Amino acid sequence: METKITVIIPVYNAEQYLKECLDSVLRQSLAEIEVLCIDDGSSDGSAGILKEYADTDKRVCFLHQKNMGVAASRNRGIQTAKGKYVAFMDADDYYPSVDVLEALYSSAEINKVAIAGGEFSIVFPDGKIDEAEKFKDDPLEYGYYFEKEGIIHFRDYQFDYGFHRFLYLRDFLISNSISFPSLIRFQDPPFLVDALSQAKSFYAIKKTGYRYRLKADGVQWNTQKVSDLVKGIKYIHDIAIEREYGRLRELSVRRLLYEYVPVIKQFNWCSEEKNILRDISFADSKTYQQLIIENATDDWCSRQRFLRDYDVFLSHHRSHITENGLGIYYHHLSMGGVQKQIIRCARFLRNMGYNVLLLIDDTGERIITDAKEFKVYRLPLAKTSDEYNARFEELKRICIANGISTVIYNAWLSSGLLWDELLLQSLNINIIIQTHSIFFAPLMEKNKSFYEMPSSFRYADALVTLTDHDLAYWGIFNKNVYKIPNLLPSKTTTEVNQTIPEHNIIWVGRFAQEKRPRDAILIFASVRKKIKDAKLIMVGDGEEGPIKEECLFLVKHLGLSECVSFLGFIEDMHEVYINAFINLSTSMFEGYGLVFSETMAYGIPSVTYEMSYLELQKKEYGMTIVAQNDVNDAADKCVELCMNSKLWNEKSCLAKNGYKRLTTYDYEAKWHKVLSFKKEDSTESIDEYKKIIKEAIEKSSMYVDSNEEQLRNAKADFKRVNSSISYRLGLMMTWLPRKLFHFVKGDMKNG
Repeated sequence: METKITVIIPVYNAEQYLKECLDSVLRQSLAEIEVLCIDDGSSDGSAGILKEYADTDKRVCFLHQKNMGVAASRNRGIQTAKGKYVAFMDADDYYPSVDVLEALYSSAEINKVAIAGGEFSIVFPDGKIDEAEKFKDDPLEYGYYFEKEGIIHFRDYQFDYGFHRFLYLRDFLISNSISFPSLIRFQDPPFLVDALSQAKSFYAIKKTGYRYRLKADGVQWNTQKVSDLVKGIKYIHDIAIEREYGRLRELSVRRLLYEYVPVIKQFNWCSEEKNILRDISFADSKTYQQLIIENATDDWCSRQRFLRDYDVFLSHHRSHITENGLGIYYHHLSMGGVQKQIIRCARFLRNMGYNVLLLIDDTGERIITDAKEFKVYRLPLAKTSDEYNARFEELKRICIANGISTVIYNAWLSSGLLWDELLLQSLNINIIIQTHSIFFAPLMEKNKSFYEMPSSFRYADALVTLTDHDLAYWGIFNKNVYKIPNLLPSKTTTEVNQTIPEHNIIWVGRFAQEKRPRDAILIFASVRKKIKDAKLIMVGDGEEGPIKEECLFLVKHLGLSECVSFLGFIEDMHEVYINAFINLSTSMFEGYGLVFSETMAYGIPSVTYEMSYLELQKKEYGMTIVAQNDVNDAADKCVELCMNSKLWNEKSCLAKNGYKRLTTYDYEAKWHKVLSFKKEDSTESIDEYKKIIKEAIEKSSMYVDSNEEQLRNAKADFKRVNSSISYRLGLMMTWLPRKLFHFVKGDMKNG
């Protein structure tokens, strides 16, 4: 009698359900079958059960082997089988009806296909059964259900689970070298995908072909099983890309990111497994993009949780596309030194031959005039997942329409950086983060972004920094870090007016805490006592309105209103610089000191608080440097320059000559290296890097300690005032007026 089907059953310690399994096979209406059981080194009563069944039914035969795993058992079964077709059964599962094998065999023979299959059902530990129809809309299990009976092409099917419900032509498997990979976990999906994709099509019957039993205790994972799981998913992912199965590729990514993350993140990884995961390409994966958008919020904890859960997936290898479409992003282009530098950079890169456009957030703010020579696109603001989805769709539309292959991301402290970064990379667009201040700036401001940035910056394709300190620090977290000084102003020392009519002291910057504009006013107040024609010109605006108001109040309080000017933000500083005598800087920290390079071009000496990491802050560049917060010394130095024309001329010449040296820097060569992602040659030893970073952090700690001391003193002063008799007396005298004021104010609101 010809054996039509061999049912291959690997058996390992399966005595609990083995009889039910064997009975469901032997009751099949198709009698011409072989039941080939491979005892894989069982230590329970499984071998005795197999012998009992073999003795009573000649169709049952069994082989013994040392424990080699289910993949080896099935492969041995394929080679040993006598049937024209083979089917696979797990020793704890069963067929739901007596005519399953007959229906599959008839379908395969009549339709002359190598593979025929039925639908898949799942039996839960409590006995509940989910039939295939329940899974038809499930993004991970849709393939268990067939819409109709008939020939299905694998390109239309693209699924990887439930290999047991199929019948396979044995000669087809052997002639095409289709076997189970040597994995102790996830070996059957690669087998099914390989078989169905090589067969190209199969015959589907609208009938449940298998009952799969879920174990009460689930899978007992270990490092080897998880490692093999990842290898199996990678195998399917690679087949999907090689044979252009887009839906299957998305399915493999979805399984990895949605189904198995809780398992994978439990185990420590060696470099081999990490490299396997990183080799899985997420570029243009809608599933990957969906995962990012689902998690994207403005909440710091959400970002940290996402990084913790998905870190090993986010570091995947990407090939850099280096076409000439460039996007440059910042929050806004309304005012400020960063904005001026962005426009200079955009012009420079355009002159290098790149097609440059500007990206900003849609805040409704006006943009500076110089930005209007470029295409400027506004992106929707985003704080929630839905808003990030809209932002991503617009970002994708802009980048595709303009052929953007790289985005230079200047908002390096943005809470949305991580999401923008990952979503851009999911479109296979490179992201270069450009920093605009010293790396410890957030630490000095007690901003928790300092602790988040290393993890976010790690995923960037490159970083562009301003100082050796930044180069050393960020180089710990990202292998592609470059130092490029800010671009210089277009005007040169030969163009400027050499006549300085008055003692005009300029202060240029945002009215922000770290710029210390109030110190500049206090310094000027001391200068004015000795230099009667001195004037202070303050240029800049700021988001921190109270600081500007405090400065205005301080000027009025000190009686300086006639000699202090607040000019706001000015796009073209030429007129200010040609009439400036001293540049005064009171910043707690700077990234580069853009104003220093601009004033050097005009031969303007600077008096500045010490920032030792700044490469422009050198005496040979015409700088007069005083300690942080030393208002008196800064005032004395300004007075000395005003009263000593010889000293002023020496400093002015040093500034001009220093600027000339700056103009020799080869910006084009450095930007070409960045945009072609060529690694920077390290010129420092590890010990030198450590020394640089230690020096910078110690300096930042000193600044923080100084600020905290000032805060403690202020609190002590406040406490003394609160406890004074005069303060308490004042409270009593003003009690009734204050009550009346609040009553009237509340009544007006309600009226």
